Amino acid sequence: MNTHPKPPNNRLRILRRALGLTQGELGYLLGYSGHSQAARLEDGAKAPLFQEALITELVLGASAGDIFPEAKQTARRKVLRRLHALQRKLTRTRSTNPRLSYKAAQLERVTAAIRSREASELNEQSRWHTNRKIFDWVEHYL
Repeated sequence: MNTHPKPPNNRLRILRRALGLTQGELGYLLGYSGHSQAARLEDGAKAPLFQEALITELVLGASAGDIFPEAKQTARRKVLRRLHALQRKLTRTRSTNPRLSYKAAQLERVTAAIRSREASELNEQSRWHTNRKIFDWVEHYL
């Protein structure tokens, strides 16, 4: 039987603790009266609302995508799937309308930009993993 808890799907706990904040203090900054909502965000039991993502960005000094990478990856998958479907729909339309050609080209550009950022973020994720090991070590021994 595995007794280790599932690691969180975000970096909220690491960044909160690096600032020395408790869950209750972060919860207060998020507009809650207790720590339970911050705990749910940290554990991944609750997806961040837009306002919560913005507040954590401001308080913790990292982008919402860096704080909640799994949520960002989910959004990326969904939008790429929808972009692909929309591009297929546009290419099936046999029209000489220059507006459709322009739109299809712009959607291709957006898709390429998203894929390019995705590749560079993979390198960023490995850096976060290394920094987390260092943070955990420092927290344990100090």
